[in-house]
Amino acid sequence: MKLYIHIGWPKTGSSAIQSHIFINRGWFESRGILIPKTGYASGLGHAFLAGADSLPTANAGDGDPAGSTGLFEQLAQELERNSGKGFHSALISSEGLALVEDAIIEQAHEHLGAHEVTLLAYVRDQLALYQSATLQEFETLLNTPAERFYGSGFVPPAKLKNYDFAATLSRWSTLFRDNIEIRVRLYQRDLLKQQNVVFDFLDCLHLEPDDSFWLGEKNVNHSLDMNAAAILLIAREAGMPKSGMLRLSRALSAVAATGFDTTRQFLNDGDRQFLRQHFDESNRSLVRNYPPENTDHTESLFDHQASVGSEQGTQTNADTGSLAYLRAIHNALAAPAQELWEGGLVAGFNLGKLTGPPNTGWRGPEADGVWSVGPTSELAFKLPEVHPTQGPSSIRLVIAGVYFEGNTATKVTIKDNVADLDLTRAVLTVALDDTVRKDGVKILLEHQQQEQAEAENQEKQNLSFKLRLMAYDFVWT
Repeated sequence: MKLYIHIGWPKTGSSAIQSHIFINRGWFESRGILIPKTGYASGLGHAFLAGADSLPTANAGDGDPAGSTGLFEQLAQELERNSGKGFHSALISSEGLALVEDAIIEQAHEHLGAHEVTLLAYVRDQLALYQSATLQEFETLLNTPAERFYGSGFVPPAKLKNYDFAATLSRWSTLFRDNIEIRVRLYQRDLLKQQNVVFDFLDCLHLEPDDSFWLGEKNVNHSLDMNAAAILLIAREAGMPKSGMLRLSRALSAVAATGFDTTRQFLNDGDRQFLRQHFDESNRSLVRNYPPENTDHTESLFDHQASVGSEQGTQTNADTGSLAYLRAIHNALAAPAQELWEGGLVAGFNLGKLTGPPNTGWRGPEADGVWSVGPTSELAFKLPEVHPTQGPSSIRLVIAGVYFEGNTATKVTIKDNVADLDLTRAVLTVALDDTVRKDGVKILLEHQQQEQAEAENQEKQNLSFKLRLMAYDFVWT
């Protein structure tokens, strides 16, 4: 079987590619291209193959950590089971595979090397890639140094190896003992087929979209702009608690996606020169050994090209003043939208994504989870777009936590379905009807009782249940 392995890089359209693989899974498979279930995370591609933490409900297999030999062995077995069922090819996609250590590549070779393997990689100007990835770190509240953003010539060396394209592709070639075809394309809008990375990716697979291919709503992995990153830095320095930082970050992301698109270039001239020089020989090696298919560059790759996302944005909103920008942030804070959740494991403090506004009945997240407050708590989230006729039939949602003294069960309501469940660990099935596809999943938790508990330096709260983790998988018929 021919096996395509798409490795990204991050910030090169991978979110759009993976969302359309997910939406059009049936379309691909009807054309003889299998989308393996092993290592697959709904909406995130085959993230577990790159070593991401396993979901409690994932197809990774009990006891096998993601990225283990067991996962690649399971993948090889799945390919073998399907080789006689009309599939001539298989496709896996994870930008994390561009960043993995040699051990995982060796595992991939051990179990997949018998197949005809083609590696697909999109590359992007390191200046734009570095800045976009840094801005995304601000969005996810990583403790990014202010110096990196404010341009004092600080470029952390540990990050730079992630953007050495030639070195990474050489590792794959060497560890696969040259028994692998490597195909590279520039992620540059004017060089992509129809200036669209999804159509360009289909072209790599020798496919043409037709009327049955579902082109979903624009699904990109947004990074904040410079104004938003600066606001988060100021809020962090002012001592805003993490719960407030999460809420602010979500509002800033919402505004960034609505037309307030300021420049995303923050490196000073010294940083730019440093990065150009640092990657000069690597990029020349890329052109010599893995020449991009969609350009006729010889020695120069990015020096005189404008990469996607590196251009200075133009303000398209009619109200262009800074006051309008701040007003939009205020409105996003006042009326937050439901979180779009692709199912990946959320635990501990990260649960703040799904238990902050507009969801109610939860206290600020702690390191190991989020306490319910009062008699009821609500959870609501949007699902990624799915194919209207060939998509999954339901989701399987896992909720796990601990009860406060005296509590053993919770009444759970999802639409018209009501059940008393032990949420120490519960698995819920939610059918994907038209309402859920459009409006998302809404869950009401009615707690058995609320005892008084006093936490250090906090007022007494009515507590019943601490949510520790959640995740879901799509279920296909």
